[in-house]
Order: sequence, then structure tokens, then C-alpha cells
Amino acid sequence: MTAYHAYLCASAANPADRKAISAIENVNVLRFVVSRKIKTDLGWPDQREAVMRDILQAKFSDSTMATMLVSTDGLELVNTLDYDDKFWGVFRNNGRNILGSMLMELRDELCPAKS
Repeated sequence: MTAYHAYLCASAANPADRKAISAIENVNVLRFVVSRKIKTDLGWPDQREAVMRDILQAKFSDSTMATMLVSTDGLELVNTLDYDDKFWGVFRNNGRNILGSMLMELRDELCPAKS
């Protein structure tokens, strides 16, 4: 399961929907199904950032993944999207880029202290 799958599963109010989400491999199909068919938990907007932080912590606890993230030190990470999600990323030069910011914060935590 990808980090995206884990995030979407966490958002689903119905356990059966979580199972369906985890079975969809194609990201475009997954995005379509979730946007049109899956109901999110009522408290999801207040939980989504904390959930994403936990998912990113788990993903980058793998040493290979952590090394890849740390190798971007000094670079701004921008989650550029080809669909309209101005919360997690940037679409048509507009957006909050929350995911990019979270990745940079995690990278700073993982980077060895700079002298």
C-alpha cells in the first residue's frame, strides 16, 4: 500500500470503503473513486494533517527513503499537481503546498546537525 492509499483509507468513514481503496492500484482511478464515491469521516478536515505527518514519518523511517529525502537538502519541495488540490500542493501556480512543507520539515528533522 502506498502512502496515498494509507491517507485515503484513513479518510474513509466506512471500513468497507477502506478495503476497496486498498485494492485499487491505478492512482487516477483511485482519485476518481474517492472523489465521487467515498464519504469521509466528519472530523477528517481536522485530522488530515496529523494523519499525513504520521504516514510520512512511517514512510521515511525506511533508511533508503530517508536518504533520498535528505539528499534534497537546501531545495524547496513543491508538490506540483495536474489536478485542483490547492491544500496539499500547487495547481496552476496557486496553492498552499502543505505536503511540500511537511516533507521539508521532516527532512530538517532527519538531516544531521549542520556545523
